[in-house]
Amino acid sequence: MIQKYGGLDEIYAHIDTLSPDLRGLLETNKDLVYRSRDLVQLHTVQQVDHSLKSFVFEFQPELWKEVLVKRHRFASLEKAIDDLKRTLVMPVQNSLFG
Repeated sequence: MIQKYGGLDEIYAHIDTLSPDLRGLLETNKDLVYRSRDLVQLHTVQQVDHSLKSFVFEFQPELWKEVLVKRHRFASLEKAIDDLKRTLVMPVQNSLFG
């Protein structure tokens, strides 16, 4: 269908031309169809021309929560992101008495 119509928006624009069974599935699961497409796009990695030594990981917990928890409804990841934030971002106080 992607080859025939070009993309999801075009498929839904021509949904009346599809079989009743397929049309019903697409209409019932429209949110899931678009969410699945967004997840595939989320995992697309562009070519990196730099060495791994120059690669710096920047942990942005609020961005992760916005994308994964709020936008894509992965509520179960919220606690894991908060735990990572506490572990990676917040300083750990060492004992004064050693």
